[in-house]
Amino acid sequence: MTRQTELGEYHPDFPSSMGPVTEYHGTIDMPSVLEQGIRGGNPKTRSKHYVPETLRDEERISYTTPDPELARQFALERAKKFGFPESNVGVVGVRAGELPEPVSQAEPSGGTFGGTESNVRSGGIPRRNIVPISTGEPMEIAFRLLKRELSPEAQRHKKEYDTKYESSPERVKYREELNRERRRRGIYGSGNHKDVSHTQGGKLTLEGEHANRARHFKNKGTLRVV
Repeated sequence: MTRQTELGEYHPDFPSSMGPVTEYHGTIDMPSVLEQGIRGGNPKTRSKHYVPETLRDEERISYTTPDPELARQFALERAKKFGFPESNVGVVGVRAGELPEPVSQAEPSGGTFGGTESNVRSGGIPRRNIVPISTGEPMEIAFRLLKRELSPEAQRHKKEYDTKYESSPERVKYREELNRERRRRGIYGSGNHKDVSHTQGGKLTLEGEHANRARHFKNKGTLRVV
């Protein structure tokens, strides 16, 4: 039987019965995580320095952190160590609803992550509890999954959400401003795959549509730094 998905599995701002995103997990196999969730690993194959004593007899354990950038750095280091392509690296947000309570584990001093703490919990983390945070190819995979997997009810909710959001006075004014600038630059309706975007200094600039739209999912704001 096909599981009914929720909007919250595809964007951190969408609603989810699993609650808000409070933790993050870095992975070197983003496509697999977006398909299956976080399987977790066998604690007996890891150094005891990285496994809380109360979880050492579990069949599987999974790790998260409250810091998305730390999760990304961890995944990048693992990819480099094991020879995985960076294109498969990504970060997912974790909604803790219905998950076991995590145990806080201090990372051993001396390493790259020394002095930081991880959340460790028994078992894996189901797909319904995670949402993609990173950009690039894994994000494109996530949106292909979104189009393919949303139930009719979830699709209806998404359409209602998008319609309400885009028809707000703020969004209408926002689009009018960008369209005026495109006309001024002579590119309105040109199909040149360029977006007019806002900079952090309050100006308008021209950039590739992929770079502009991808920035909205980097958890670093939507304004371009120039």
